[in-house]
Amino acid sequence: MEPESQIGAPLIPPHARRALVMIVLSILVIGAAGVSYLQPRVTVTGSSPTSDAAIPPADYKLTAIDFVTPSTGWVLMERQARDFTVWHTSNRGDFWSSQLVGRAGEVGEYLQFFDPSYGMVVALGPNATIYRTGDGGKTWGREPMDFGGGNLVSAAFVDPKHGWLLSRTNGPGGAQGQELFRTTDGANWSSLGDPVLPTDVAFTVWFVNPSVGWLYTKSNGPYAYTTRDGGEHWTRIELPPPAGGWPVAPAGAKLPETYFVAARPTHGDGVVATVVSVAPPQGRSSAGGLVTAYPPLTVKRFDGGQPVTYIYSTFGDTAPSRYSVIGAAAKPGPVITQPADNQVLLASVDAGRTWSIIAPPRDAGAVAYLDALNWWWIGQGSWSKSADGGQTWSRTRSLAVPQPLPGSLQLLDADHAWFGAMAGMRPLLESTDDGGVHWTMSLLPVAA
Repeated sequence: MEPESQIGAPLIPPHARRALVMIVLSILVIGAAGVSYLQPRVTVTGSSPTSDAAIPPADYKLTAIDFVTPSTGWVLMERQARDFTVWHTSNRGDFWSSQLVGRAGEVGEYLQFFDPSYGMVVALGPNATIYRTGDGGKTWGREPMDFGGGNLVSAAFVDPKHGWLLSRTNGPGGAQGQELFRTTDGANWSSLGDPVLPTDVAFTVWFVNPSVGWLYTKSNGPYAYTTRDGGEHWTRIELPPPAGGWPVAPAGAKLPETYFVAARPTHGDGVVATVVSVAPPQGRSSAGGLVTAYPPLTVKRFDGGQPVTYIYSTFGDTAPSRYSVIGAAAKPGPVITQPADNQVLLASVDAGRTWSIIAPPRDAGAVAYLDALNWWWIGQGSWSKSADGGQTWSRTRSLAVPQPLPGSLQLLDADHAWFGAMAGMRPLLESTDDGGVHWTMSLLPVAA
């Protein structure tokens, strides 16, 4: 267990913290109303605000954050009108400039910069498009992606030349499958076929380097998929059960249990596997459900015989996902957003050969990794660290931060970190340059 003295600084009394942050938020909102691009930044060490009544509404959702130096980074935000804007800062959020506006992908967007010059955005879904820049976002090239049926559900790049695209395909009789494509020169793509067994579904692809990759999948067992040769061959690893074992379908069930497994690499040979098990539905009762999509994890259940769509946040989330506000009207029945309550978390530091059961300090929050062993967790007004790959955590300390968006925490090094949050309907960014002791809040721009 990490000594508490290594984590925090002297704390302000709770009543003073609340008053200070509410004053700060009011000042920020007044300033933002008059200046669209210049974003005020204030550092505080109190508690997060308990009310967002003073925050003006905005129809933008923060969906990606990527910083490549302590001062240079990009954010991507979607608007409910279904377009996206990429914003850039070179002075740690003091000033933001709009660099790219495009049509939002039906599955979302992938944002990745490799250095201050080279980066890309992939609009995922049908009619997928790759946008590339080699001058820090001043100019962008546009490349429509129509192979594999043109319906891309995931992208992963480790440098400007090495990348992978996962496509959803329709087979005979309407059966869905997957096809993985790879480039080694950044321009030409080749098919690697279906990375999973015919009974399984692949949702997301992740690569650590040109050789090692992992998948997010749905299957009828607790399996993680990994490759060591750039995606040409994949191995299905059975994950060890928690105490009490995995759930079992009830006698007479027409369907087996379903497992959503998000195998996310941390650093090097480190990997975290988030397992969400869903029992099969029993008729139209509220017991059981059907996993229908990712991201975000979407499960259809029944309440009194009526369908209810649950949108779950999981430990495996790697970016703020599009929330149910966008596109929710197309789903039958009500939509409920909440953390998945039956997650099992396993971690490995040896490429999946051995696993340990882990647990963050709380279910909600965001996690990021300095390396395979050193992790940060940030929650509503709180912070904790692990030095052993998530098996034990330091005592939770109070911070003046709001609830992070799942998957939004990014660590550049031991001193510099960022995460995204929403103050009501207004997106904001929190950053630190002293290892998490103090945090600076910046309201993000909402008009291009």
